Amino acid sequence: MVTVPESNASDMEVASDQRGGVAVVWVYGSLPDERDIYVQQIDSDGALAWASDGLPIAITEDREDSPLIAVDNQGI
Repeated sequence: MVTVPESNASDMEVASDQRGGVAVVWVYGSLPDERDIYVQQIDSDGALAWASDGLPIAITEDREDSPLIAVDNQGI
């Protein structure tokens, strides 16, 4: 289970990894101007690739919005 406080997570996108699992990206932040993008890979057995709160992939002092996720021939 991915554990991110609902009130602070938004703009969630999900894509199949073409191996029975999925990748999920979302925007998270407790302050409106300090929102970052996180990702989580969930395999076909439901196991998480990273910590339950995901892996930060876009963290700056600015606000990040509207994450997108895509699949290629290697999966995510």
